[in-house]
Amino acid sequence: ALNKITEQQVAGAWPGIGISKGTVVLAEREWHWTLTVAGTPDPDLRRLEVAVRQQNADQPIVTTEVGFIGRFDR
Repeated sequence: ALNKITEQQVAGAWPGIGISKGTVVLAEREWHWTLTVAGTPDPDLRRLEVAVRQQNADQPIVTTEVGFIGRFDR
């Protein structure tokens, strides 16, 4: 989950609000992540929440992490 948040933070792009999903292999296991990007009261700050599950999207959440990304290009 922290890896996904870090990827977003270093990408240099302003993330759009919404939900994206994907998978990644780590420690010889396939992990399913859901990234939710939400606005905040500050229009130059986005909230990133990543939920991680094992095996498939129907499994219980193993962990959830929250991070933020700011827009500095204004």
